[in-house]
Amino acid sequence: MGRRAEFPIDDSDKIAYELRQIKIRLEELERPTGTQRYQAVAKLTELVENLQAQLEAWTSTRYTNAQIDQMIADAVATRLTQAQVDQRAQIVVASNLAGNVAIGGALRVEGAVTMPVVRTTNVTSEANRATVWVAGNGKVGTTA
Repeated sequence: MGRRAEFPIDDSDKIAYELRQIKIRLEELERPTGTQRYQAVAKLTELVENLQAQLEAWTSTRYTNAQIDQMIADAVATRLTQAQVDQRAQIVVASNLAGNVAIGGALRVEGAVTMPVVRTTNVTSEANRATVWVAGNGKVGTTA
């Protein structure tokens, strides 16, 4: 185990010697055994295999580079007209905004606003207000 002192000089040397011997024995007891190392390797191997399975499951749901390249090639080959892009955008917006729409702040519209199913009723103005009207085709406007 360790080297024994042949002739300790005093009590403090004896205590120091005994403490060194206890430290050596404790280090040996705390050292992992071959079984513990084997179990650690098996556990790490299992974790790596599980990680690989999870990674493969995740990648199987993603597009491959070839699929992405094909989608880009198809999009370039299709060359949509502006009208087709507008139509597709309208479909997406309409499907996402179907139903009631609430606006928490001010609404500013730069282009024409139409409300095709609104009854045409003119609203008269008061001081510091403009008259609003709805035409027969659903277009909203003001007299200001």
